Amino acid sequence: MNISEVKAQIVQCCQRLWARGYVANHDGNISCKMEDGKFLATPTSFSKKDVTEEDLLIIDGEGNVLEGKHKVFSEFNQHLVIYKARPDVRAIVHGHPYGASAFGASQKTIGTPAVAEAIVSIGKSIETLKSFTPDELARVLKDSDGFVAAGNGAWTVGQGVMQTYLRLEFLEEVAQVHLLAESLGGVKPLSADLVAEQFKKRSPAQVQTKVDSVSEVSRIKELVQQELERILSQRR
Repeated sequence: MNISEVKAQIVQCCQRLWARGYVANHDGNISCKMEDGKFLATPTSFSKKDVTEEDLLIIDGEGNVLEGKHKVFSEFNQHLVIYKARPDVRAIVHGHPYGASAFGASQKTIGTPAVAEAIVSIGKSIETLKSFTPDELARVLKDSDGFVAAGNGAWTVGQGVMQTYLRLEFLEEVAQVHLLAESLGGVKPLSADLVAEQFKKRSPAQVQTKVDSVSEVSRIKELVQQELERILSQRR
């Protein structure tokens, strides 16, 4: 996927974040790691509704803006920590959807999703992270592609921008289901056998720790496309 296609996807995701009410004011951010090690990222102090391809930044691994007329968002350092903790990750989407943000504000953990399909797309557990230390991120992201941050919304990771955004949608759906279930007597956990069965369905691209060859990158792209088609077909 070339840089123009990635830029178009980032802008599309910005629009979807805003339209679904996952961001307000200047909330949220998106970044994508390119094959040359540089990053595409949304600018700071922008409503996601107003972000265009011309507003996007190219940033180096130290957080310096190489191309673009705006400033990088302050949380980019946290993105860098995530990329270091999970070398396979190529995109990060961060937003403040109500359900997930409520778990963060209360510092409560969603835990194992009560929606079985979310275990395939996101992982075994959606935890609430109290600090962005490399050790904590490595632990939380070992078996999961999403988490909630205390007082700081929801974060998802993936191998592509749109895939990562769709995971944020799914994480928020799980959060809302858990919140509603509490009013009906509490969340009833899925069986251990079902959780294990669903977790086995996760593709190798979701659990590997590094990408070390061109053929591996091609294989990941194919697996990601298959997962996207599966997720989209479920939502039709």
